[in-house]
Amino acid sequence: DMTLEELYRTHYKHFIYKIYPYLHSYDVAEEVVQDAFIKAFTKLDTYDPEKGQIKNWFHSLLFSVLWGHKRAMKKVICSNNPEGLEHIIDVNRDSFPLFDNIENLFHKKILTTYFVLGYTYGETAEVCNVGKHNVKKIVQRFKKQFVLRE
Repeated sequence: DMTLEELYRTHYKHFIYKIYPYLHSYDVAEEVVQDAFIKAFTKLDTYDPEKGQIKNWFHSLLFSVLWGHKRAMKKVICSNNPEGLEHIIDVNRDSFPLFDNIENLFHKKILTTYFVLGYTYGETAEVCNVGKHNVKKIVQRFKKQFVLRE
């Protein structure tokens, strides 16, 4: 059986790549994994080797931290505070410079939720309090206008 320190040394990158599809950002995934290891070190006394391997215990802890992070991001996106939304746009501007050209704050909110946070059409519609059809329309218009020039 391995220790938490050994798990960190041998599986750190693996955990980043495991949660990357949920976040679509390597930097954010790395931050979540770091937070999960910090939490694991502080809660190590709750780990019971008789119930399973430390890797499995950490895996469930990691996904708990991941969902907490996504809920926190959802709260920021959902807030009516445009400054909160602009903060998210600024943080992700290197990845999505085309958002600079979008003046409609509501469209930025939808596109950020869909592309940056990786939410589905349905999840984006729920978070932004708009119909799923409208989300699809805005995303497809954005792709056609800025991304997919085939």
